[in-house]
Amino acid sequence: MNMKRKKIFIRVDSGVEIGAGHAMRCLSLAQALKKIARRSIIALIDIEQNEILNKNNIGIRRPGTGLPPVMFEEILGKKSTNKILKGQLLKLEGIR
Repeated sequence: MNMKRKKIFIRVDSGVEIGAGHAMRCLSLAQALKKIARRSIIALIDIEQNEILNKNNIGIRRPGTGLPPVMFEEILGKKSTNKILKGQLLKLEGIR
């Protein structure tokens, strides 16, 4: 699993020739990206050892110091290697 973080910069040009629509689309994109920025995958409930990870027991919340949200779909269906308490950040070494 690749945990490389990426920075995203959005350049917005607006004016008579381009129009304000471009700026509005860029603003919408930035707001959508902000929803997943600074967030991590956490346990929504206590997860027992060898329990399968699914949308009912893991979710995405703040802070952004754990596994990034882009890995959410990738870890669905995998098993926990130890007990994970509710609210605890998921870590790669706790998943197989």
